[in-house]
Amino acid sequence: MRLSEGIAGAALAVLIAATGSLAAAPPDVGDELDAVRQECIGAARNTQARERAVAALEHEVGLLSRDAEGRQRDLDESRTEQAHLLGTLATLAH
Repeated sequence: MRLSEGIAGAALAVLIAATGSLAAAPPDVGDELDAVRQECIGAARNTQARERAVAALEHEVGLLSRDAEGRQRDLDESRTEQAHLLGTLATLAH
């Protein structure tokens, strides 16, 4: 289960519980429950938007990490060639 599904499910459970008791509640409590329900819906939407943003950032970090690993492999593979080139330059400098 993804985090957003868990949070959205919890928000839905709170919403269902609040709506179920709405019919038996006095009118002023019903208005208050409606306001709380709207806050829950807003919070759930906000949470889902933030989770999507975090997922996008995690994806980007993964791509950058793989790129960095590839570059490091390329550098490691070219060490011998770099050492040979440095030796040649040192010989030419003398």
